[in-house]
Formats: sequence, C-alpha cells, structure tokens
Amino acid sequence: MPAYTGTSRTELLSVMHGDMDVSFFITGYKAKITSLIDNTNPTEVEYLKGHLGREYFSRLSEMGQSGYITDPHDSGFRPTTITGLYA
Repeated sequence: MPAYTGTSRTELLSVMHGDMDVSFFITGYKAKITSLIDNTNPTEVEYLKGHLGREYFSRLSEMGQSGYITDPHDSGFRPTTITGLYA
C-alpha cells in the first residue's frame, strides 16, 4: 500500500480504501481527515461527506468497529453531520 504524504485528499482516500489495519482506522484516520479538511470550507466539507467520511465510516462498519462512527450517516455511510469527527 502506498504511504500517505499528507498533501492530497484524493491520495488519502486511495490509501484508506486499500488499508486493512483495523487499529489505524480506529486511531489514525480521523486525525488525518480532520487535519486535511477545512471544516469551514463548504467545498471541502462536501468532499469529506461524499468521499472521505463515507469511506471512513463504511470501512469502520466493515471492520466491526461501528462504535467509532462519530456522526449520523445515511444508508451509504455518508455523514449527515461532521461535528463528531471534529470533536
């Protein structure tokens, strides 16, 4: 799996998609997402909800870690709020 360089939201999405490390999903990706996405920028928030957040919540669910899903979401795991991610 390629290493994340910390500069691109699409790169982070790709790395998350291929990662199978349950412990890093629990401890690492939330911080990476929130440090990369400006939660005051509507365009970035939409990317977060439609892509990064969806992937993050979906993978947590697949890994049996739904307790770490911090926001309500739709049936496709798209967050409807992001307050839990930024708490």
